[in-house]
Amino acid sequence: MKFIEPKRLAEANIQAEIYSRCKALGIQCYLEYKTVDCRFDVIIIKGGEITHIIECKSYARNNPKKENTKQIEKYKKFEVPILLCGRWDDIDQIISTISN
Repeated sequence: MKFIEPKRLAEANIQAEIYSRCKALGIQCYLEYKTVDCRFDVIIIKGGEITHIIECKSYARNNPKKENTKQIEKYKKFEVPILLCGRWDDIDQIISTISN
């Protein structure tokens, strides 16, 4: 069967790459972390505290990221920085941000 490359990168691939890079750098992270009323794509933990929430969305190259969705507004109540990752090109900046 011939592989046909999708137009968008799957969110699961974005999550997997973030997870892989975090583990390589010794950064503790969890995928699909659930609370009572939310499920976060990726969380970053330092010293037993959640320091960042990473929301992964698959955006086409010509589409801007949507930073004020209902989901993001719901996440803001946790008072933890929320990072959006929608393209492979965003991953380096995300890793740089959480590494500091």
